[in-house]
Order: sequence, then structure tokens, then C-alpha cells
Amino acid sequence: MPRDLVYKSYILKLRPLTPIHVWSGRRLVYGLDMIKHGDRACIVDFEKLPQDIIDRLLGVEAEEITKVVESYASALPCSEDVKLTTSLPSGTQINELAKHVVPGSSLKGYTRTAVMYAMLKGLGPVNGVRKVLSSAVNPATDPKNMSQGLEGYSFRAPRPGKQRGFVDSFQQLIVSDPIVSLGQDCLSVEKFEVYELPAMVKIASQYVVAVLCGELTYNMKILVKSIEPNNITPPASKYPQVLERLALLQKNNIVLKSLKTFGCDLVKYEIERVKGVRRLEQYIQLLEEFAKRYCEQQTNCVIARIGYMTGLRSKTVIGIVKSVDSALYNKIRERMKQQLKHEWDELTIKLVNFSGKLVGVGWCELCLS
Repeated sequence: MPRDLVYKSYILKLRPLTPIHVWSGRRLVYGLDMIKHGDRACIVDFEKLPQDIIDRLLGVEAEEITKVVESYASALPCSEDVKLTTSLPSGTQINELAKHVVPGSSLKGYTRTAVMYAMLKGLGPVNGVRKVLSSAVNPATDPKNMSQGLEGYSFRAPRPGKQRGFVDSFQQLIVSDPIVSLGQDCLSVEKFEVYELPAMVKIASQYVVAVLCGELTYNMKILVKSIEPNNITPPASKYPQVLERLALLQKNNIVLKSLKTFGCDLVKYEIERVKGVRRLEQYIQLLEEFAKRYCEQQTNCVIARIGYMTGLRSKTVIGIVKSVDSALYNKIRERMKQQLKHEWDELTIKLVNFSGKLVGVGWCELCLS
């Protein structure tokens, strides 16, 4: 049905407010993949190694490679040069940042979650939301398929006629990878830490390459129905549910409104869970500033939380489930615990020492124009 669709384009800018990490899936080894250069660190570009260094590395035992790499530190080509503010022992594993820092796919996935969350919240009375969740979520199935019913309820419709499969509202959303504009100190090796609440006992940590500042610019396009009735093909007009799904994202500025609803609820929840924790008083102040700036004023910018260690609520609609149907939430939690072999809950918080204070990871500003 391409004749009855047109593009509506937006520019979306992402600006980090606290350190953000989207993992590439690769771990860097300090002393091998990453080498100290003064107060900075070089991520070694092994594809551009000079031949003499390659020959030297090929001629040594495996346990000697790190020493050889360190001896050539000043001559090694770098794929990235990042800030390093702490001393790391050789062999420390550091999560590599995604190639596009925050890829368009990550932003699209976050937007999908936000729209689903806002749609569920907009259903009205608790009983109505509970009814939808109980019929659409199957906690007994494989976790990767658990939300398929909810996806179908929110975004999908059977393809027209004898075609198999489904159309999906988010087929209509295209988010480019970003144009990345970062200052010299915007990429940094940071230590993300996991604490138990409310006692603030540190139980785990992971070094990552994080983005601290700068700006990522995305081109967001929504495919929408033409406003001219004569441009709608007869086959398409016979399937109103398909057209309804394909037109979802053009309704009433739904993308920006959903992002605001979701982001502001994330901020409110975070404030509630850290209230009374003395070590996090500065973090609470920061969150209250976020709430005032992005949730109490009319603006085309919203608060968002994206990336690694940002918690269950920023990646799923579990917040809605927990608030309206505790029995269903407990079934999901037990199923996830069984699958993952560890607790799946909100008893911990992920923090980073940023500008001398402990703050939550992954907070950013999204501005749509």
C-alpha cells in the first residue's frame, strides 16, 4: 500500500545528563585492547597496526603479549581516545561503547516501550488495565515471547487478505543512526556500580566506556496516511484495522506525549525509591530538577533513561503491571528468576560517581523538532 503513505520527518536530539552506556557486546581488556596514554586511554585499532608491531606480537608467547603491547604504547593507532580518571590494573575488563554511541535501534526500542506504556496507562480504571494485561500477558511462556499478546493488542493487525503475518505500527517509524557531536572529554572510562537499597551495600561493579556530554542528532521519520481520500487505494480501504495500526504514530503527537509520560513516571518512581537514603540526597535533588524542568513545563524536550544498567522500568512496561496487578507481577518475577537463575526485581540501584556525586546512570534529554 505505498501509494497512500507519506513521510513526516522530525529532528531528534539526545543530550546526556548522566553517564550513558550502550554496550557493543565486546569487552576490552585493559593493557591489551586499551592502553594508558597519560591521563587518557587509547582503544587500540588492531586493523591499523604497523607491520613491525604485528611481527613482534607474532613472535612472543601469549602471556607476554600485554607487556609487548604496553612497550609500544606511544606508537599504537587508536580507534578512540577516551578520558581516564582512575588507575586500572592490567586485565581489567571494560565494556566497549556501541559504534553509534546510542544507535537508532536503541532509541526506537525505547520509544516503542514508551508508547505501549502510555497506551496502557491511558486505558483508565485499574480494572480495565488489569483485564488487558491478564488476557495479553502469559507468564508461563518463554520470557522472550511473554509480551507477544501485549504487542498484538497495542500495535499489530493481521495482514490483508491471504497474506501471512502481521502489520505493526512501528513499521511506520524509521530512526536513523545519529550524527555524533562530542567534545574531547565526552567519552570516558567510568565505573558503574550496583547497590542494594536501602542499605547502600555495594554488591557489583562494571567498567564501561560511557558518554558524558555532547549531542546525538537523529532523523526520525513517520510514514503516515495521505490526508487526501482519493489517494487511498481500494484494497487498503477494505482493511480499516490495518490502516488504524499503520496510522497510530501520527495521532495527537503520540510519540512526544508518550515519551514525556514514560520519562516523567521513571523520574517520579526513582525519587520515591531513593527517598530517605542519605548518601543519595544530591541524586534526589538532581531528580527533582529533572521533574521540574521536563514534567512541570510545556516543552518539546523530555527526560528519558536509556542504555546499560538502567533497570527494568526503562526497558519494559513492568511498572504498569506491578502497580495494577501484583499477582501477575509476582508470576512474571518468578518465571524470570527461573529463567535467569537469579533474582529479577527492583531491590538494587545502579549508580556512577559523576562530578563528585553518586547518580543514576542513563538519564538523557530528548528534544523533538
